This record gives sequence, C-alpha cells and structure tokens, in this order.
Amino acid sequence: HERVEDQLVSETHHKMRLIIGFNVALVLLGTVFLVALRRYFNYAIAAPLRKLAERSSKIAHGEFPENMPIASRDEIGLLSQSFNHMAERLKEHQERLKGLAILQERERLACELHDSLAQDLACMRLKLIASDKSTGASQESIQELFTMVDEAYQDLRESIFGLRALS
Repeated sequence: HERVEDQLVSETHHKMRLIIGFNVALVLLGTVFLVALRRYFNYAIAAPLRKLAERSSKIAHGEFPENMPIASRDEIGLLSQSFNHMAERLKEHQERLKGLAILQERERLACELHDSLAQDLACMRLKLIASDKSTGASQESIQELFTMVDEAYQDLRESIFGLRALS
C-alpha cells in the first residue's frame, strides 16, 4: 500500500512540476509578448502621435515645420496625411493674410496722402489763383509757383494711383 501511495505522490509531484513549468513558460512568453507589444505601440502609435503634437504646437506658434512623414497606411498614416494637408493650407492662408495686410496698408497710405497732402496742394493752387487775380505779383514768379504746385500734385496723384493699382 505504501508503494502505491509513494507512486501516486511521485506522479503528483511530476504533474505539479509540469504544471508549474508550463505556467512559468506562459508567464515568460506573456512577458516577452507584452514587451514586444509595448515597443510596437511606442513605435507605431505613440511616437507618431507625439510628432504630430509637437508639429501642431509649432504651427500654433506660427512656425511651419517640414511635412510629417507618412510611415504607414493605417489611421496614423491617414492622420499624418491630413495633418500635412492642413499645414499646407494654413501656410497658404497665412501668406494670403500677409498679402492682404500689405494691400490694406497701401490703401491706407493712399487715402492718407489723398486726404492730407493732395488736399493741401489743391488748396495752395486755389490760393495762388486768388492771389494771381488780386495782387500785382510778377507773372513769372506766380507762374513758377503754379508749375511747382501742379508738378507736386501730379507726382502725388501718380503715387496714390500706384499704391492703389498694386492692390
């Protein structure tokens, strides 16, 4: 009876060792799988998302870095492609806004020249006409003043037109 009992205990120990060995192998295999999965996740998902976040931050500060590399055809790749398209469009819009700001400034300068200097020159010409009629100033000096005012007025009109024409 003891021999049968020893044999059963021995078989049970052997089965226990196999089960423990199998469980240890499963734990080791699971650990290796989790480490590989973590590296894949970091390479395929986390790193590209970090790059997208970094480039988004740069764009928010007005910088336009190089295009995001498209490493895959999955959702991350589609997101990278959409990001690149969005960044290009934003850059185009920013350049258009700069152009519009320049045009607005030119228009403002043209209006300012027209409203101030052109008005002053026109007023001077009218006063010259009035003084020419009322005083006996030398015809030559008044004609010279007319010529100067007319040339200054013509130059100013050309400048105003040039500023507006570039718009």
